Amino acid sequence: MLRLIYKFTKRGIAAILLSVLFMQSHALAADEAVLIHRDAEQQPYRFGIGKADITGPAAENGMLGFGGEQSTAGIHMRQWARAFIIQGQGANAGSPLVYVNTDLQSVSMSVRQGVLAKLKVKYRATDGTALYGENNVMLAATHTHSAPGGFSHYAILNILTRGFQKQTYDAIVDGIVRAVDHAHENMREGRLYYGTGKLYGASANRALIPFGLNSLSQEDKDYYKNGVDPQMTVLKFVDSEKKIRGVITWFAVHTTSVGPTSHLISPDNKGYAQYYWERFESRRDPGLYADDFVAAFAQSNAGDISPNLAIPLLDDKGKEVPRSKKELIAFNTCPGVTNPAAWKMPHPNPACQFENARRNGMLQFQTALNIVMGRETAGEKEHPLEEVRGALESRFRYVDFPALRIAKTDSDEIPVKPEAKAALCEAVLGASFRRGSPEDNPPTTLPEWLLRGLGEKLDFFFGGSPPAGLKRCHDTKELWLNTGGKKPYPWTANIVPVQLFQIGQMAVLGGPGEYTVTSALKIRRQVAEVFKNNPNARHDIKHIVLNGYANDYIGYITTRREYSKDQYEAGHTIFGPGENRAFIELFAGLATDLSKGEKSVSTGTPPDLSAKQLNFQTGVVFDSIYIDPTFDPSKIRFSLIPFLIDTGIRVITHDFGYVLTQPKATYKRGNIVKTSFVTGHPKNNLRTEGTFLQVLFIPNGKTEKDAQIVATDDDFNTKYAWERVGIIAGSQATTTWEIPMDAQPGRYFIRHYGDWKELGSGLIRELKGTTNTFKVE
Repeated sequence: MLRLIYKFTKRGIAAILLSVLFMQSHALAADEAVLIHRDAEQQPYRFGIGKADITGPAAENGMLGFGGEQSTAGIHMRQWARAFIIQGQGANAGSPLVYVNTDLQSVSMSVRQGVLAKLKVKYRATDGTALYGENNVMLAATHTHSAPGGFSHYAILNILTRGFQKQTYDAIVDGIVRAVDHAHENMREGRLYYGTGKLYGASANRALIPFGLNSLSQEDKDYYKNGVDPQMTVLKFVDSEKKIRGVITWFAVHTTSVGPTSHLISPDNKGYAQYYWERFESRRDPGLYADDFVAAFAQSNAGDISPNLAIPLLDDKGKEVPRSKKELIAFNTCPGVTNPAAWKMPHPNPACQFENARRNGMLQFQTALNIVMGRETAGEKEHPLEEVRGALESRFRYVDFPALRIAKTDSDEIPVKPEAKAALCEAVLGASFRRGSPEDNPPTTLPEWLLRGLGEKLDFFFGGSPPAGLKRCHDTKELWLNTGGKKPYPWTANIVPVQLFQIGQMAVLGGPGEYTVTSALKIRRQVAEVFKNNPNARHDIKHIVLNGYANDYIGYITTRREYSKDQYEAGHTIFGPGENRAFIELFAGLATDLSKGEKSVSTGTPPDLSAKQLNFQTGVVFDSIYIDPTFDPSKIRFSLIPFLIDTGIRVITHDFGYVLTQPKATYKRGNIVKTSFVTGHPKNNLRTEGTFLQVLFIPNGKTEKDAQIVATDDDFNTKYAWERVGIIAGSQATTTWEIPMDAQPGRYFIRHYGDWKELGSGLIRELKGTTNTFKVE
């Protein structure tokens, strides 16, 4: 027995010695294994990022935002959807979160319904349920005012677009789904980082008098000086190879640098920030960024915040504080404008609106980059980036707003007696809404007496006499048009979505409208109180972002005190003075549900109105070739036009794709190259994921067949414009290219792509036009 014990002990000691020797001889491998294990622990999430084209019709489609007779007539830059899918791992595993930022004025409920219907068919969880559904998909918009409209199912948003435009709607829905597809197909392990910074000088409060009525502490007044919310929030996506794959930023400023005089599709200032980061900055350092890096510049509470910085400042009594000439010059880089009085207008010179969009976008980009890189913003060092850790959860509910009862209080603070309840109002647009906002939404040119009478007649014809208590419910607002009570269908949404995403220690609130600086402040603080004071809270949420323009659009959300001034924003606060109180309670309710691990319950379901839509915009019947009024024999050919005359009379025409205006022989950097072509209607083919124009460079010693594309209609320094010409159905495309200062010297040419519709058969055929080559010195 002793011999047996000795035998095993001897073997044991030998095994231990061998193990020690093995560990020493393989110390490096062991260390590497530990590092790999730790690195795996530092990859708490899987994420996918995707991007897709959602550009709508570039001609004869009403634009949504400014409210006038503004319709598309070309492209400055394309519209995009940028999708981010975040999936937990291990203890954080659960339903993924899908966030999509779009270059739209807003996301309509119709778009949300269309996107979810397609996603539910394509993606199913292991238990057979929809992988991406109502609860875990948030669709947001940058709020550009320079994009096609007509994609809502509610009449008030489709009136100026001549009804529902299915081509626009399909481009948006299909593009968002493609963006989610790309994100879904590119899931990988990685880490997320949260950071904040400040940006002053890119925004101004256009409603300073209502803002000044709010009860704010001195600390708040110092932070939100001149009524501006300076906070920018950034969420950075880093893969396991330590490359930045994507960024989402939230910052409050209207995307109205491009004004109502433009008819070109443009994602405006936020679009430029996205474009510059993706196209230029990320390509300067391929070791830091992934090849398919995506930057989404999202909105937050931009309700009363304008990018037009020459808005007059006001003192506490509402008296204007004059700006210096130096300030006005800094705010407006308008060529040829030397009169300071002209700079007080929101859009003093249409020639400078795209430059102002670029300048504002660069400010947003630079601040976001500084946050991502841990640099200073607004002259002070911000908190370093925090790694995001923790659960991914979401709460979502639909709420019947006219039936909602809220705390009855005369302020937006938490009431002393929450049991005292009052109902919200039936939705009504105020007279101040139709008068517009001088800074960003100029009033219509129709006379006031006609508009006022029109509202009364529409109310009576589509809804009968408004309820007797409507005026009393809306309190100080001068009423104009009852949109919630229209028959057989309301003209604005009555069923309103609210949503909350938890991403580790941050919460993103998705709200369907334009929240003012103070309304959002009160919402965020009440939600923070829920997470802070709930003893049963399961989550350590410390950072809260309010994302406006999410999932639907109902207009503005003002505080009760701002509402009392009845300016433009109050006129578009459709559910009355208690609307902000409603959102305070609803978002706090979502936070409570999340903290307790309970589901959020809807009190209504938005109707599907897709079969009830009308379109009063005629489509493309056919395209005719161009009848040249110059009768220049060196440029024309003779041909018969059967659809005009079939008696044998000849007229002077050009074929599709013919170059009407050739470029000059030589240009210098900074010059503008302008060309024009005989073309077809852009509605024949939206050229999705493609282009209507290309700028091509011919390398030395090569031919045009070897030309390299250096710019398309998605570049900031190009413009594609369309116009009607000729006798019946002629179209002309005009392209411009501002030659960059760093353009490579050499030979270039312009190519235009389009499509024309044949008379009778209805066949759509592609066209292509190519200019002569020209030299850039």
